[in-house]
Amino acid sequence: MQIVFLGRLAERFGEVRSVDVSPDLTVAQAIKLCAGDEFEALTAPGISYVLDHQMVRPDATLGDAKELAFLPPVSGG
Repeated sequence: MQIVFLGRLAERFGEVRSVDVSPDLTVAQAIKLCAGDEFEALTAPGISYVLDHQMVRPDATLGDAKELAFLPPVSGG
């Protein structure tokens, strides 16, 4: 699975990582498995999760998804 970080998260984590995860995991479980010490940053309020281009909740199952993206809150003026 490709893990994609967007916006300020890409600056912190890099843009893309490849990881092997079970399709039975939820998004939240995958974050815990892959993020380690960075779990807090990836579950902060306002972070959105996108599984194969569809916004999902942390309890969504990964299934056969190829990509999990993290979108930080966006601000603008």
